Amino acid sequence: MDELFVATEQGNIPIEPKVAEKYSLKKGMKTPFTNELIVNQNGDATPEPPKKEKLEEPDDADIVLTTAEALDFAAGADS
Repeated sequence: MDELFVATEQGNIPIEPKVAEKYSLKKGMKTPFTNELIVNQNGDATPEPPKKEKLEEPDDADIVLTTAEALDFAAGADS
């Protein structure tokens, strides 16, 4: 994790790593009370893109039913 700072007019103020972890602070966010921008050591405030998790494809043995099909199956109806 990068070192984080609060960008102010007087310069960048460091944020302790424990505080950044506790409150899940990331660069590009704004501080809750002073509404100042959170930046990294280079002054960059561009937020990192979220990581996309790849979804697993269902197995061939899995049965996928719509709601209507599940209700028909539960009622014993055949459509």
